[in-house]
Amino acid sequence: MKITLAPEEAGTNVLQVRATDKEENTSDPVSYTFHVGPGGVTLPDDGTRIAARVPLAAEADQLRYDD
Repeated sequence: MKITLAPEEAGTNVLQVRATDKEENTSDPVSYTFHVGPGGVTLPDDGTRIAARVPLAAEADQLRYDD
């Protein structure tokens, strides 16, 4: 499954997902917080096959963000 997101504004966003099996049983929602702005995802590499959980890594210009 591939999901494409296009948040309307830069900043912190939260994506909530649920898994649904063939019997229509759904899992509890899981939240993923991510930030939108200048920068890019460095892991996983494009085309990497993943299962269950996957670590994400990103890089951005720290001079553009306040702590």
